[in-house]
Amino acid sequence: MKAKNYMIMVVFFLCCYISRGQSLVDTVVANDTTTAASMAVRFFYFPNLQAYFDTKKGFYIYNENGTWLTSERMPANYRGYSRNNGLYVPIKGYFGEKPYSLLDQHKLKYPANYSSRRQLKPMASTD
Repeated sequence: MKAKNYMIMVVFFLCCYISRGQSLVDTVVANDTTTAASMAVRFFYFPNLQAYFDTKKGFYIYNENGTWLTSERMPANYRGYSRNNGLYVPIKGYFGEKPYSLLDQHKLKYPANYSSRRQLKPMASTD
């Protein structure tokens, strides 16, 4: 009987581990003082790449040779950049189609950090 209970616990914890969110976009943490409107995030900004991720459409927006492009995957010239270890900022309150129109503001507000050290948590957004 003990072995059966042990096995059920192992399966339960394994299922919990597998089902935990691995995606950057699925993780939104809110405290008691935030409202549903302030939690809504459509874009994430990557200061080191000067690129964005659109959570609504599920693609990256990046500049290549002066043209803003979209892709479901990180571009080849950004290989080696880990979005899980890198710095990203949720852009709250902007729901337009061209977040790069605010790039100059974002570059000033969230400067790039090219340190090789792992970033433990994303920058706090004060948008």
